[in-house]
Amino acid sequence: MKRKPAFMQGDDSIGYLLECENARTDFKAGEEKILENQTAHMKNYRIETVGAYLEKRIRALKRQGCKSMLIFHTPLCLKFQGEYLREFRSEAIFQAAFRRVMMLDYFVEKYIEKPEF
Repeated sequence: MKRKPAFMQGDDSIGYLLECENARTDFKAGEEKILENQTAHMKNYRIETVGAYLEKRIRALKRQGCKSMLIFHTPLCLKFQGEYLREFRSEAIFQAAFRRVMMLDYFVEKYIEKPEF
C-alpha cells in the first residue's frame, strides 16, 4: 500500500475475507484445499475484488427477497472511541465498515476522503 488512510497506524492489516461458497468437505482430484489445520493456503484461493464480491452478495440477497441486512457470522468485538462496545451502536458499525472499505480502496490505489460522521 503506497498511501495509508490517516486512521491507520503502523503495519495495520486489511485482513482477508475467506468465504466458503459450498459446504463440501471432500474434494475431487485436481481440487485444492484452502484451509487445513487452521492454516490458509493462499495460493489456492480465488481473488475477487470487493466490488465484485458485494455485487454478488447483493444479488444473492435480492433473490432471497431481502432488501438489506447485516449478519455477523462470528462474534463481533468492536472498539469505538477507544472503548469496546457493550451495546449496539449503528454509528460505530458504520464507521468500522466504512474504514474497512476505505482501506481496501487504498490498497488498489483508489483514494477517497473520509466523510464526517
